[in-house]
Amino acid sequence: MALIIINYNAGKGQFNMEPSYKSSANDSGTRQAVVKPLAFSGRGGEFFGIWIVNLLLSIVTLGIYSAWAKVRTNQYFYGHTRLDGHSFRYLAKPLQILKTYHRFYRIYRLPPVVDLFPRAFSDTLLLFVLMPWLLIQGIRFNLRMTDYRNVRFSFKGNYGEAFVNMFLLPLVGVLSLYLAMPWVMKKIDRFVYSNIPYGGKPVQVNTSTGQYYKAVHGGRSDRHCLHSQRSRHRH
Repeated sequence: MALIIINYNAGKGQFNMEPSYKSSANDSGTRQAVVKPLAFSGRGGEFFGIWIVNLLLSIVTLGIYSAWAKVRTNQYFYGHTRLDGHSFRYLAKPLQILKTYHRFYRIYRLPPVVDLFPRAFSDTLLLFVLMPWLLIQGIRFNLRMTDYRNVRFSFKGNYGEAFVNMFLLPLVGVLSLYLAMPWVMKKIDRFVYSNIPYGGKPVQVNTSTGQYYKAVHGGRSDRHCLHSQRSRHRH
């Protein structure tokens, strides 16, 4: 069974998911790890046809078709994503997603938390309290429906970790005028990926805060260079 590793590709400025296998022993007697990168074969024009049909049918059916749209979209992206020659599979059924939507709606429409407060305040408070749990359930469902080489993923994150990493830390990022946001992004990614076991082994995340800052500022530098080039061409 492969150990899945998340690595940062400095040359491309992106994060890759890679499997690591133990190869045969070399001359020194030690075993070398063989790492293979993630590959995506989807095409924009091909997906556009899926996207526009999903959009139109979702509008016509007042959102009911969105469950089918989600399945078609995920199946397209998963099927065109290959790791070590094997593609991922999305196994969820549209009716499962519809039932999940209905369940979450019923939870959200519970009676007001405190009758002394207006309904709007109670709804906001309830949503704030429930959102970490809803996020965990959504991640857990999608991973349970994700298959790679006939092995499904799962998620072990809990409510407290989700509340800290997905709600409190982003507030810290905003209050720091977004200076701390790359660090917050790293914490969120580590929370999610380090709680994903595959085949009984946890996903290993080999990223650092500096790499996130490099990815963010590298993207800004690329946009600045592109803007400068366009300005020179205009003049």
